[in-house]
Amino acid sequence: KIKGYVDRIYLNTGTNFEFKQENQSLYKVNISPSFADTTVYNPWTGDKQGPKFPDFDDEGYKYTICLEPTLSARSKMTLNGGEEFTGTQTIQCTE
Repeated sequence: KIKGYVDRIYLNTGTNFEFKQENQSLYKVNISPSFADTTVYNPWTGDKQGPKFPDFDDEGYKYTICLEPTLSARSKMTLNGGEEFTGTQTIQCTE
């Protein structure tokens, strides 16, 4: 249960997630496999809280969660000269 600020990187998360509240499924999420890790973030502090963030009403930040595909420093990727990495992001969220 999220009761405050969250900014966490989860390693080797796979592509399927489920957000629950007290054992009740809220959302099921499928993410494309380009990135090994996932960041979960909510704007409870800093410049993105409440009226400081123009997209939210004063209490809107309390009902927001961000899910971001991530390639963290722990998921090492080495590119040699001339090599490229192309990551894609497709997020599907269902109730």
